[in-house]
Amino acid sequence: MKKGYVSIVVLIALLVSGCGSPSASKQKATESSVSKKSAKAKVNPRIGKIISSKKHDYNVPYQMVNKKMKFYRSLKEFGTTGSEYSDYSTEEGNIFGVDKIYQTSKGGTIYHLRRYQSGGLEGLSYKDNSDFDGGYAKASDMQQKSPIKSERVLPKIPYYIAIPYRYWAWNRPVNTAYYTYAVHVLDKFVDQQLYATKEIIKTNGKRYLYLKSKTRKLGWVYAGGNDLVQGTYIDPGKKLLKLNKSEKLHRQIQSIKTLPKKRGRNDSVLLRQRLYTVRNKKGTLVRLLAIGMDNRPVQVDFSHGKPIKLIIYSYLQKPWKIITKSTKLSKHYRAEHFVSNIPLVTAYFYPRNKQKLVTIWIDGTDASSAIEINRNGEATFKTDFGKEIRSYSVKNLE
Repeated sequence: MKKGYVSIVVLIALLVSGCGSPSASKQKATESSVSKKSAKAKVNPRIGKIISSKKHDYNVPYQMVNKKMKFYRSLKEFGTTGSEYSDYSTEEGNIFGVDKIYQTSKGGTIYHLRRYQSGGLEGLSYKDNSDFDGGYAKASDMQQKSPIKSERVLPKIPYYIAIPYRYWAWNRPVNTAYYTYAVHVLDKFVDQQLYATKEIIKTNGKRYLYLKSKTRKLGWVYAGGNDLVQGTYIDPGKKLLKLNKSEKLHRQIQSIKTLPKKRGRNDSVLLRQRLYTVRNKKGTLVRLLAIGMDNRPVQVDFSHGKPIKLIIYSYLQKPWKIITKSTKLSKHYRAEHFVSNIPLVTAYFYPRNKQKLVTIWIDGTDASSAIEINRNGEATFKTDFGKEIRSYSVKNLE
């Protein structure tokens, strides 16, 4: 009985295994077939198979040449309606770098692009930001084209800074490299002789100079307008106050410790304010020249301790406002430009029974500064930076 029972069990096992084997093979074959079909379905019919791909230096600049061109999010979606990443009208004026080159069987050559970016005072912190991805585009819609018209070495031409808050020193002129950013602000260099050693002119006509001081390199600075002045730097106290033989000049400068630890995008809060006082042979204060955070000179002349003339200079150190009316010199006088982003200048005058003599107040976009002058000629310097203003660490700009 036991032998017969064992034989029956073995026979059933053989039958089951024999019947199951072809079925399992068939199932595997079916799965393999489905897998192949799904793999084929992933190929974008508009561009076909990817024959080859290679990396490319995205610091080489490319610009658009087809006004009807489109950018797509991926190769899988390339050419499909609704998958456009961007188009010519949206990207007009932008510069791109080619990150990767794809050769396809039907779509020809396709570029993966990265959009050139300007980081400003953020420095290197945003270099790998995903926003730099420019999508995919046909190679025929792009052309290698530099935004630089000319670049040359200069024979160390002297310059000095007139307006410090509008422009910064960059690692490269804006959009002439894949990622450009500010390496210095100009606040701390207003009282130094600078030299231009290189020049770049972009295809849009904008001119940049590479500046350095006697001890350090600054970077590339936009040379439009009157922000930079070609020539030898002369201390404004000596230049504007014009001392006679019997007069003595005294200079006071703001301590670095009283400056903000951060800087915004608009005002030169890291500039050390200065005060020049002139005394006659009797030791009487006869003139003063104050330079606030915007680097604009303000002069006050005195007679017997009373202000008789107020001169507010331009950034080029030319007289802009000359006030001699006693009514305007009794309390305060405010000078403002029609252009909104130029700081206001206010001179406050005090009665003779007060210890304060004059306060020169500069009111900027992000900050304000004050030079409070006592009757003994001693100054107190203040620079206040707004707490709610977006700011950047000073350490990253030195």
